[in-house]
Amino acid sequence: MLFAGIDIGSNAARLLIAKFTKHNGNVKVEKELFIRVPLRLGMDVFQNNHKISALKIRKLVDTIKAYKFLIDVNEVESFRACATAAMREATNSSDAINQVLSETGVEIKTLSGYEEANIIASSNSFVMPENCAYSMFVDVGGGSTEITFSKDNKIISSNSFEIGTIRLMNKKTTEDEWNRMKKTLKPFSALNEKVFCIGSGGNINKLVKLYGNRESKIITSENLKYAFEHLSNYTVKERIDLLDMRPDRADVIIPAIEIFQTVCKWIKVDHIFVPQISLADGLVQMLHKEYLLKKTEKFL
Repeated sequence: MLFAGIDIGSNAARLLIAKFTKHNGNVKVEKELFIRVPLRLGMDVFQNNHKISALKIRKLVDTIKAYKFLIDVNEVESFRACATAAMREATNSSDAINQVLSETGVEIKTLSGYEEANIIASSNSFVMPENCAYSMFVDVGGGSTEITFSKDNKIISSNSFEIGTIRLMNKKTTEDEWNRMKKTLKPFSALNEKVFCIGSGGNINKLVKLYGNRESKIITSENLKYAFEHLSNYTVKERIDLLDMRPDRADVIIPAIEIFQTVCKWIKVDHIFVPQISLADGLVQMLHKEYLLKKTEKFL
């Protein structure tokens, strides 16, 4: 059975179609299709008076139209489209959403930072180390960073900060917001080795492939330090030409490292587990759970 999630982020719009199968009582999830289009809505919103340009709205409509064709062709059981920081802050977000709905039939839900953080955290499908009582999900996007703490698989703290790679790259992150993040994380800083840090987002996925341990999916603080120093030696163009990075990854990867390094420093953790989960993963998991719940209610 197939479910699809559309994640309209500040840097890119992503489509994930996932297949859920049951084997020996266990549910297996496989990625059938994953597509990413670098719309970069955040470049408009964080620089252009918080407004999405007509050109970007047109590209968004065309992207969603293409995604809807793929969803229909694959006969997906259900799908959901959600937008994050850039759409949250755009003064003309309702215009963009209405145009998408009018031309594609796809309804976009703009998530609050809290909702975004919770959906990402809900995609948890791994085993926690025995010595870690707490998990900390850190999702770094183009417009915001979501940090969620859980204990015994129950969320105890979830926050969204206006600190993202595109925002940081364009010097649109305030000192007050950094201080708010530091103050929010302070109660958890004494937990040390009891915190299991999970990183998500395209940049940390790329970093663990280039500088971390691919087998264990771990990247350490030392790895991040080396990555920062190594990548800083190259221009954006050289990262594209010599390191085979996409243009929309090559410029934001340094700000992403800075954000992850800062969080690790404040929480006093020395490694990050990167299971390659995302908002889209959380969306398909949520849709599958809703399907099972309806199926159960039907037979009650």
